[in-house]
Amino acid sequence: QMVAKGLDFPNLSVVGAVLADISVNFPDYRAPERTFQLLTQVAGRAGRANTEGRVIIQSYKPEHYAISMSASQDYRSFFEKEIERRKKGLYPPYTRFLRLLIENTDKDSLEREAERSVEMISELLIKRPDFKKFMIFYRLDDAPIKCIMKRFRKQVLIKLINKAGVEELLDGLSSIANAAWESSFSLELNPNSFA
Repeated sequence: QMVAKGLDFPNLSVVGAVLADISVNFPDYRAPERTFQLLTQVAGRAGRANTEGRVIIQSYKPEHYAISMSASQDYRSFFEKEIERRKKGLYPPYTRFLRLLIENTDKDSLEREAERSVEMISELLIKRPDFKKFMIFYRLDDAPIKCIMKRFRKQVLIKLINKAGVEELLDGLSSIANAAWESSFSLELNPNSFA
């Protein structure tokens, strides 16, 4: 990643990406895109000015489209494959992911308020049954990193169909996040990380 940041190394002629497929396995719908971006950026570092460059990609999954298409610098084919996968799997831009992240130093308060926030989502859907047409699912989970700096963490994951009218439901979910809570609540739209 340091090499890929765009720094100019004038005498760099060979770049190796070891375990290039490790990021493809991350539990994130953007994992193939991030892998492709990183590998194409790394490839762009080798061979500057008049020096010919060489890129070596080591992978246990060389057949994965993010790996093979980055090796051939085939942006168009990657986009077509990735957008097809996202449409089939109902990932953004066809849907919206929301994460309601809840943090508190007191574990009992966190559990209580996390459960209450899910009840409030259910109540919102009962009060406004027309919102159900946008909702694919919502569920309460532990955050992957359960505690950071003595703050316990839970998350409500929400997946919505991205179509006209969803903004009103987003406003309702935002009002739940902004209610008077002891815990810290933040509502993230298509978060960059689910950690």
